[in-house]
Amino acid sequence: MRRPLVLLLLAAILLPGTTVGLISWRAYEHTLESARDDRHQQARALREHMMRVFEAQSLAIELIDTELGDTPWPQVAKLPRLDAVIRRVVERSPHIESLWLIDPDGRVVAGGGPAEGSKGALEIGDDVSRRSYFQVLRKGADTYLTVDAAERSGPAISFSLARRRGEVPRPAAFDGAILVTIQLSYFEQFWRDYRLSDQGVVTLLRGDGELLARYPVPTDRRLLRLPANSSFFLARAKNNEEGDYRFNSLIDGVDRIYSYVRIPEMDSYIVVGTDRSVILVNWWQDTLTLSIIALLLTLALVAAALQAMRRGSALAHANHRLTALTDDLAAEVTRRRAAESTLVAREEHEAALHRANEALGAGEERFRLLFETLTQGVVIHDAAGRILSANAAAEQILGRTLAEMVGPAGDGVDWGAVDAEGQRVERADFPVMGALTTGRVVHGISLGIYNPRRSERRWLVIDAVPIQRPGDSAPSGAYAVFSDVTERRRGEQAQRLLIREVDHRAKNALAVVQAVIRLTKAETPHRFVEVVEGRVAALAHAHTILAMNRWEGALLRRLVQVELEAYDGQDGGRVEISGPDITVRPEAAQPLSMVLHELTTNAAKHGALAQPDGRLYVRWAVIDGGDAIQLDWQETGGPALGDGPARRGFGSTMIEASMRQQLQGGITYDWTYDGLHATIRFPADQLAPLDTLARGVPPDVALDEDDLPVEPAGQTGPRILLVEDNIPLGQLFREMLEALDYAVIGPYTNVPAALAAAHGKQIDAAMLDIEMNGAQVFPVAEALRHRGIPMLFCTGYSDVWEPEWADVPILRKPVTLPALRDRLAALLPAA
Repeated sequence: MRRPLVLLLLAAILLPGTTVGLISWRAYEHTLESARDDRHQQARALREHMMRVFEAQSLAIELIDTELGDTPWPQVAKLPRLDAVIRRVVERSPHIESLWLIDPDGRVVAGGGPAEGSKGALEIGDDVSRRSYFQVLRKGADTYLTVDAAERSGPAISFSLARRRGEVPRPAAFDGAILVTIQLSYFEQFWRDYRLSDQGVVTLLRGDGELLARYPVPTDRRLLRLPANSSFFLARAKNNEEGDYRFNSLIDGVDRIYSYVRIPEMDSYIVVGTDRSVILVNWWQDTLTLSIIALLLTLALVAAALQAMRRGSALAHANHRLTALTDDLAAEVTRRRAAESTLVAREEHEAALHRANEALGAGEERFRLLFETLTQGVVIHDAAGRILSANAAAEQILGRTLAEMVGPAGDGVDWGAVDAEGQRVERADFPVMGALTTGRVVHGISLGIYNPRRSERRWLVIDAVPIQRPGDSAPSGAYAVFSDVTERRRGEQAQRLLIREVDHRAKNALAVVQAVIRLTKAETPHRFVEVVEGRVAALAHAHTILAMNRWEGALLRRLVQVELEAYDGQDGGRVEISGPDITVRPEAAQPLSMVLHELTTNAAKHGALAQPDGRLYVRWAVIDGGDAIQLDWQETGGPALGDGPARRGFGSTMIEASMRQQLQGGITYDWTYDGLHATIRFPADQLAPLDTLARGVPPDVALDEDDLPVEPAGQTGPRILLVEDNIPLGQLFREMLEALDYAVIGPYTNVPAALAAAHGKQIDAAMLDIEMNGAQVFPVAEALRHRGIPMLFCTGYSDVWEPEWADVPILRKPVTLPALRDRLAALLPAA
């Protein structure tokens, strides 16, 4: 009897602690892994934003390079428009700090930047020949991206993009450089808005360990450098692109876990750090709770085992004394006393068993309490895989009661399980069946299980542990422990979609700027620069307003105010603006901003705003019972315009096409003696939020004959169907295709019209935009595929998210003429 009691005592001491240790260890690993995945996602998103900013720098350099042309360096500083163009680029770009022109000897010839006296700025006449970017460009590099501390005045930091002067292809001889720097505060502001928790930090770290920028911003802005024995260098030696390390901050001394990703073309890293104590606070609390429960359970079991051992020892001693006292008694007395001793021993034994059973019941009750209060789901299976028991957390996560999961009812349950790729998983392939078959623990399996209570699929991470007693050849059962990670998975998907959408919108914006530059016509270079700057500024204003409103729409009043703010405060106010507060869709903000810009430019040059006494009234209202918006542009006190302008330029054509095709509205002109009266109307479907229009479903657009493109005339080349909802881009692509001797059918700006053309027109190939004013172009692509017509997608996205269209080639915006020629040549090799 003593050996079983000793074994029971050992089990009471070891089993609860071992179980809690295993559960806590798994929870610890899971907590650190989840935090690491979140930090990496944030770091990659911040790196992508930084690269998009440097693309905007490249565009500014190309604008200045175009302005310079072939002007020799001695005459660059005398160019009449150069200082004005540089000043406008710096003033109108929220992130550009300065822009400088450097001759082949390394001397700063012209440029502009921070106000006089600001630290970190270059000056005209400075010698930068020893700077790293100048040395690299002079040795033959085309472009150089650098992050340097300013050498002149303290610890100011400059983000710089340098490029050799000259149009592509570059001349063999080095002809100087153009340098653009970015404000450090721009990145710190973005990091502040993006940071997900008060305990996290975002850092820009150079490869040599120098801390260049940080948010939260330290009170002391001096440059710091990581010590040579820092764990950052050890981690980078293992993986130069991305990784993790732990370090006590040089700023505040906090122990943090950091994740870093490398920025291409720069020996620098984006680093996201999280306070280690914050990550583990919930784990510590859960572990403490489990430890207290295990301790109480251990104490109860140990007390019961010791009591049983003491009782057994007492019984043995009593039996020994009774035997010694009855040796010399008569046989009858001996028999009776033996009988009495046997009876007493039986009663004592039964009493001891009763007490042991009571102690065991108390232990089982405490174990049941632990089982039912765990936040993770736990399901216990028998050797055949049938469910025997489940805790409350499992019932909530799975959306089924225990009665629905056990017995015959549980055998017929359709769990609707799928793996991480969305493929159906049969019951025989569940993790618990694998543990029963192999007798081994199955770790970290991701499954999607349908929850009937919530009518949705919930994503679980499952561990399956077999139950196998010593000496058994096969497990007698198994239990599955799982956590609900649905919200984390949704967050990861949302971050991926955010990065994809930022990339798409940035490339589309660059493509529209390209179209504006190429399509603008002017009598002189001075006039060309002025017109292009105005139109690019209008696009930038629309994008700024949308960004401030999280791309959910733009306030119409703000679009009007931005275009007219230069005239609203002159001479007591020459502009009167009135109308209700309404918000237009993001897709309508850009064309409306361009239309208002063209009207403002015409009024300032030829209309009421060109006269000292001229006035402008802009009013808008919701009409037709809420079905339409009308905006009245009324000029008074201007010169007599007769029947309007004698010729129609790109601006007039773009206004009418944008109103009709992108906004499904129209504009009418009344050239009165006193000035222009323009009336703009568009449907209320262009307002945001658009509750009646689902993404991917084309709007109900009437096929007006005036909206359909004219058939190509005089073109004998292959016939290309062009589908593009952005008016400037559509005109640019048409000109590029005609320059390559293709006959263009289009551009079509909505899905119904393009679908009709895809079914009925004679077509040799097609060039399709994917996003079409709230709809998608895939119905048109399906019609073309059915006819066997080759096609390509022209889009700002990096890839096509629909698997069935992954084989269609992609031409990414912005589009160059050589790239378009090569794509179409591969698409139509016979032509």
